This record gives sequence, structure tokens and C-alpha cells, in this order.
Amino acid sequence: RSVLYHNDRLVLGRAKAFRVVVPQADGADEGFGSSIGHQFVMDELIRNAEVDEAVQTHVEDLQNRFGSDAAEDFLVRYRPVRFFVDEANEITSMLMVDERISFRAEMVVSPGGGCRTPED
Repeated sequence: RSVLYHNDRLVLGRAKAFRVVVPQADGADEGFGSSIGHQFVMDELIRNAEVDEAVQTHVEDLQNRFGSDAAEDFLVRYRPVRFFVDEANEITSMLMVDERISFRAEMVVSPGGGCRTPED
């Protein structure tokens, strides 16, 4: 259980996001009618997504070898990929229950330390 407060966000899955409005709350009238778009909420979820232990080890290695900028660059590129891979796995596990299908994110890092994506 969690207590929800005025202007909290409630995210259900990856498709629905709601903003809690408590009419009696202080300042409730100030933001009434304003909306935070779905993309803003999804971007926030991606930015705050946790990374697993193996990825964290890789990030620490990048930081030690090439500096904070390289590690941050990797995370900025990796988090959205992981977010959507996780979503694909959730959908696949619901739709194809008897199949053993799963997706995963893989990375290739050049010896020079650059992180590249197909569009680079």
C-alpha cells in the first residue's frame, strides 16, 4: 500500500499514466487543467529506470576507463532500449504463454570506448 497525494502520478503498465488530483489540497486550483503528457511521463520512467548488476558493472568499468561522460552517454542510450525490451518481454509472456520467447538488449563497445547505436 502507498498513500497518494495531490499531483502524484499513477502509472499502470507502460500505456496508462494518471495524475492524482485532490480538490481539497493546498494549491489544487493552481495546476488544475494543466496536463503532463504521456511522453513526459515515459521519459521520466526511462530516466529513472534501474539497471541490473551486470550493466552497472559495465557502467563502472566505462567510468574508470573513459570517464563519467562515456558512462553517462552509455546509460542515456541504454535505458530506453532496456525499457522497451522489458515491455516486449512482458507483452510476449502474456500473449505467447507456451512459447519460450524473450528479447534482450546486447551492446557492442569498441576498444576505444565509444558507445554506438545503429543510427550513429
